[in-house]
Amino acid sequence: MRHLFQFTITDSRVDDVFRVATNQKTWYFFAATGINISGKVIKFIEDGKCDKYFYEQNEEINLYIFTQRLYNEFFKGFNDMWIERGYTDFMKVNSSLEEFMNIKAEGIFQKLINIKRLF
Repeated sequence: MRHLFQFTITDSRVDDVFRVATNQKTWYFFAATGINISGKVIKFIEDGKCDKYFYEQNEEINLYIFTQRLYNEFFKGFNDMWIERGYTDFMKVNSSLEEFMNIKAEGIFQKLINIKRLF
């Protein structure tokens, strides 16, 4: 829940995400999706997707800041995919989140590394 809370108070893009999540046609459970994204961030790290990046760092990594930025980008990325695909059935959130993790998450992570936005 802390990541969701921080996302709502620190990221200006949350207004766009919330607007989609509460729109009569495209809505999905904003908070429940946010909690699920926290789990996906943790699994992404546990699956070793960040290991190479961690090993290449010569400085101490603040894991909270790292996971928060990854969370923000994943939530925004999921929301963008939800819109791109034209989803309107909130029951598709879990399968859509899996789809997002399979096809978009690593690209978003790599982009963050390239623009040095993880710290």
